[in-house]
Amino acid sequence: MTIEAEWLAPWEPVDDPASRTLFEAELKRELCAGHVLFGAVVSLVGRHRGRDDFLFQLEDGGFAQVHLTWSRETNLLWPATDFYETWDEWVGESMIPEHEGRGD
Repeated sequence: MTIEAEWLAPWEPVDDPASRTLFEAELKRELCAGHVLFGAVVSLVGRHRGRDDFLFQLEDGGFAQVHLTWSRETNLLWPATDFYETWDEWVGESMIPEHEGRGD
């Protein structure tokens, strides 16, 4: 899935099917039973160029910003995940603050 919108650095869209497959598979590998995304249907739409943060669109249309750890996790808190109901909510609460240097 491609989001046709303006992306602000350090975020960028992920349009390459091979990259999408790679990062979607990594997310599934990291999730343990009981994690809020375990079993969810997601599609990668973007990534943060300076961190291991990725933006996935959920089947219901919402979004999940996920910090991948590159490890098989057993703690339900990892990978860390923040949910946004809409694209605009994510843009206002995550992308713009990070672009302006006000992010985490």
